[in-house]
Amino acid sequence: MVEGRWHVENSTIANDEEKALITDKLNNRITADGFLLVKSQEARTQISNKAIVVQKMNELITTIEFTIGVNSSYNVNGVQTDDLDPMKGMFWTWNTGYIYAKLEGQSDSSHAPSNYFSYHVGGYKTNENALRKVLLNLPANNQKTLSTIVIEADILKWFDAAYDIKISVIAALLCFTIIGAGFITIGKHRTTPLKFIVPKGWPKPVYNFKENPLTVEGFDLGKKLFYDERLSKDSSISCASCHQQFAAFATFDHNLSHGYNNSFTTRNAPALQNLAWQKDFMADGGINHLDVQPLAPITAPNEMAETIEKIITKLKKDSVYRAMYKAAFGDETINTQRTMKALSQFMLMLISSNSKYDKVKRGEDSFNLPQRLGYEIFQQKCISCHKEPFFTDFSFRNTGMPVDKTLNDIGRMKITQNNSDSLKFRVPSLRNVDVTMPYGHDGRFFSLSNVFEHYRNKMQPIATTDSLLKNKLYLSNFQIGQLTAFLYTLTDTSFLKDKRFAPSGFYTTPFIHNH
Repeated sequence: MVEGRWHVENSTIANDEEKALITDKLNNRITADGFLLVKSQEARTQISNKAIVVQKMNELITTIEFTIGVNSSYNVNGVQTDDLDPMKGMFWTWNTGYIYAKLEGQSDSSHAPSNYFSYHVGGYKTNENALRKVLLNLPANNQKTLSTIVIEADILKWFDAAYDIKISVIAALLCFTIIGAGFITIGKHRTTPLKFIVPKGWPKPVYNFKENPLTVEGFDLGKKLFYDERLSKDSSISCASCHQQFAAFATFDHNLSHGYNNSFTTRNAPALQNLAWQKDFMADGGINHLDVQPLAPITAPNEMAETIEKIITKLKKDSVYRAMYKAAFGDETINTQRTMKALSQFMLMLISSNSKYDKVKRGEDSFNLPQRLGYEIFQQKCISCHKEPFFTDFSFRNTGMPVDKTLNDIGRMKITQNNSDSLKFRVPSLRNVDVTMPYGHDGRFFSLSNVFEHYRNKMQPIATTDSLLKNKLYLSNFQIGQLTAFLYTLTDTSFLKDKRFAPSGFYTTPFIHNH
């Protein structure tokens, strides 16, 4: 059984008078949804089962043109959507990029678990296109008007080309390339379900747990990976280096995260909490699935700077990891998908819902007078963007912060290429705000008083500044004091000290770095 996928786009038909684009009504792309060959010896199959629209033309069609492959510019323009969404399986890593053709399945020739094999064509390490233009000139006796076009692929030619493809060899590459396939379960493998409890009054999570069921074994593996410095190029940086538990899994005292070879990132590390309710990630929303998000910092040259292939090689040499992957997934196979899903399982359990505010809402505690007054002011001044219970509405807004001319971070506009998104960044959650300083997407505010002063006196409104803030935000010193008292009630001490989220004996109190 074999599955193949191709990326096809920029398809046109033409004659001497005009040229028309063939579209799928969505993205001006024709991309295979994928097909299944029940019998691998069948040579041909249709690779597009979408409704392809061909614009009516006045004359007979003389040429058909399309490109097969992926334009390398996609890799530097943020995560794609639609058919190139990373979760559709046409993506490797930030260093190797998008795939334009893939062949996966089972074969008796494969020596991998369950006889799986995986062969991908594409990649990206330099600014070069993995792209090929195909031009078909129709002979005079075959020129015609068309209402639909079907593209077919001869799958057997993959195995009869200039370079032989041997399944027994490419099966060994499975752990480096496969992302889109499901878990492989062998024998009567059993895991221990891990219960995910939605706090009372909270909405249903947006994460699809059916695609990644939580287990004790998966959580433990994810925690080990989260704290393992070997995931970085020089084995000196782990996820936990910038996402510290005592700081609600943000960075305690750095405005910008520190990365490989003493480099700096362009943004402040966000807190990791309540991620099961979040649809997209990063300050600009450039990543739209939790299972993909770790690939960005792991492979970014100014963060952990390692390739996923080298990480997998390191992990495979570790007998402890082999045993943990087997416990979590049924066998010792270590690959990208399993690694990302294990990290997700750990991060999904980072739920902060036991602050004094939460206890008041549950009727277990009560606010003192400054806290109560601060809550009332918060509901009048802040709740439009910082909605309960997450204290963010997950939107992207321009809050009047001028661009840092050194970092030149234009925010969500970099992802959408839409001028209306200039300098818009995600509204941060205010949960545990007392321990997540410095504040702002680039950590420019080192105290809450700096933040309040910005909103009432130092905003620089432009065309894209949020309409709620066009006239700045009036706050008296008294109101700021009461607001601060309320914001302190959002600190969840039990979350910051929860021993489930750190390895045994791990140092979990703040360490002040010298700058």
